Amino acid sequence: MKKTVFYLIAIFFLFQTVLLEAYEIKGVQLPETVKVDNVNLVLNGAGVRMKFFFSIYVGALYLPEKTHSAEKVIKSDIPKRIVMHFVYSHTISKDKIIDAFKDDFENNSKELMPEIKPDVEKFYSFFDKDINKDDEVLITYLPSKGTCVEINKELKGCIKNKDFMTAIFSVWFGEDPPSEGLKDNMLGKD
Repeated sequence: MKKTVFYLIAIFFLFQTVLLEAYEIKGVQLPETVKVDNVNLVLNGAGVRMKFFFSIYVGALYLPEKTHSAEKVIKSDIPKRIVMHFVYSHTISKDKIIDAFKDDFENNSKELMPEIKPDVEKFYSFFDKDINKDDEVLITYLPSKGTCVEINKELKGCIKNKDFMTAIFSVWFGEDPPSEGLKDNMLGKD
């Protein structure tokens, strides 16, 4: 009897540990922590980007420590990562992705655009293929490397300019993000 109770308790704690290591939203598993260039980042928050009743992607924010401050996310010169895991069942053309970013840059970083235009054009060039369900875009800022973009684990390139980092993180956390709900979810304000 004692062995049975012991095994049940051990299984319970093992199950709890597994639950704490990942967060699931719309069938997408998001680890509680990721290691980027020997820096541990924690899941700050996650949500779903909706458009006209359709789920487009699961968005997640990883930081060295949790915060609810959009300004800190935008301006801090610290390692940080945005995950965009696409859940929409139809192909999204690369042109639509680029157009969406164009609108978001214009809505949130208009004053920076003249200075960062070459960097923004470089960023657009990273989206050289259409996006499909389960494709994943990682936008990671590291002070030593700049803002790096990976699509489906393929490094597309890095942009060193800190003003670009401010602009790209303003897309989600600026005054006019594409989704206030996603902004709040990623800031852990559910």
